[in-house]
Amino acid sequence: MRSAPLLVNKSVITLLRRQLGYVALSMLAASCVIDTRAALGAEANALEIQGKWPDRFHDTLRYRRVSATQYPGGRRAAREYLATINVAVRAHRDEAAILSWKYTNLSVNGEPMADLTLELSVTADGVVELLNIDDLQRKVLQASQSKPKSGTPLEFGGDELAKMAANKEALANFYLRDAEVFFYPQGTTVRCDRPVEFDNEIRGFGGDTMKAVDRWTVLAQRDVPAGTVAIEWTQDVDRHDVERFFSALGKALEMKIDADQGSLTKKGLYALDRSTFWPHVVLVSTKTSLRKDYEQFDSVEMRSSLLDPNWKH
Repeated sequence: MRSAPLLVNKSVITLLRRQLGYVALSMLAASCVIDTRAALGAEANALEIQGKWPDRFHDTLRYRRVSATQYPGGRRAAREYLATINVAVRAHRDEAAILSWKYTNLSVNGEPMADLTLELSVTADGVVELLNIDDLQRKVLQASQSKPKSGTPLEFGGDELAKMAANKEALANFYLRDAEVFFYPQGTTVRCDRPVEFDNEIRGFGGDTMKAVDRWTVLAQRDVPAGTVAIEWTQDVDRHDVERFFSALGKALEMKIDADQGSLTKKGLYALDRSTFWPHVVLVSTKTSLRKDYEQFDSVEMRSSLLDPNWKH
């Protein structure tokens, strides 16, 4: 498969190294599902969300992600990512759609970056796989050899970049963080008359898992364009698991963290085409607090070119 040109760009390699410094927190932010969601069955008010996208289906997404961190001592840092994402269904294989997911016009805090192409496999149930991970991993490992070593536990230099890139699963999670958010509702059965909740497990720290509950609420049809279904989503993580996560994270970062003070909140809004269940709007935000003076905020917005222009949500 064709390699991703992003990784031969020096400035983007620097971006990747910086971003991997937040992997422990973004593992939570990505909320990668391990368990499958239960189905409600063919009831009158039940709506089963399963993508139906034919070959050569394509779309253009307007993309914006803002990540901000408040550090101990009051220092703040923020990064704004802007891009156009071109998505196209190339084929179908083993009941999965094979998609090209290409970031173009990419910038970080106004600094232009090279394009990045991901090759994805997406099932109707929302299972996303990165098909060109081998090529991406090889290029990141090559780039890490020319980077300086880490100076502090929170700084990810070439040595830490190499460690992270050697873990193919962690590297794939980094590249898939947007696509997994985009396709997250796929495979869920919601109800039009009341909210529904499903038990899930999400990845924690160091291969651990945490129990979570997803809550889906379908908005009244009068509030959305015809042919569209809008759904609000929240995710609550088991309190005991959150404390265990922050305890392990504090040890790994050599940082004092009161595990019982750590918190995670996540919510989102999805607007989907009623016939194909292709997302027209994706708005998801996450707040992760290690302690009162150390918090991370992350929000991602993706808007389809197929969105009804009269809907201003």
